[in-house]
Amino acid sequence: MMNEPIAIIDVEITEDLRQARVYWTLPYSVLLMDVSSDVRARAIKRMQTILEERGGVLQGIVHQKLRSYYRAPKIRFVTAEGEMLRSVLKELL
Repeated sequence: MMNEPIAIIDVEITEDLRQARVYWTLPYSVLLMDVSSDVRARAIKRMQTILEERGGVLQGIVHQKLRSYYRAPKIRFVTAEGEMLRSVLKELL
């Protein structure tokens, strides 16, 4: 379970290309584990904090790749939930 990557499920970019939402989830193996929703919620909260603190690395890569073409969008990390997450898990099973 340790050292497994999170999964990026989807990315939405606004029409003006100024903002991007990156929808992520815990590793699939963690989602499929039989643990309480409280344990999963704490793991999600901790990962969200890490992404907010260290997500600037990804922001920098995007900026570096796009700066000669566009103003790079500001990236916001969002936990995938509900139907979005269910449909991805359904495809796995």
